[in-house]
Amino acid sequence: MVCVQARRALRALKGLVKLQALVRGHNVRKQAKMTLRCMQALVRVQARVLDQRMRLSHEGSRESAFSDTNSVFESRYLQEISERKSMVLC
Repeated sequence: MVCVQARRALRALKGLVKLQALVRGHNVRKQAKMTLRCMQALVRVQARVLDQRMRLSHEGSRESAFSDTNSVFESRYLQEISERKSMVLC
């Protein structure tokens, strides 16, 4: 009789251990999934910031390139006008 009770107790204990492992595994997977989601969100934010910085630096370099080009064109234009004026005055 004691042997039968011990076997039942052992079987119940094994069942509890399996259930505990199942729950722990579920919790670990749940935590890993949440961590992965947070990391993906951080990567997306970092990518947006990097993209925005690159756009701003690119726009800044384009503006400075245009302003340099414009200043060259303006100086040439003004030089031509002054040359024409001097030719007309002579």
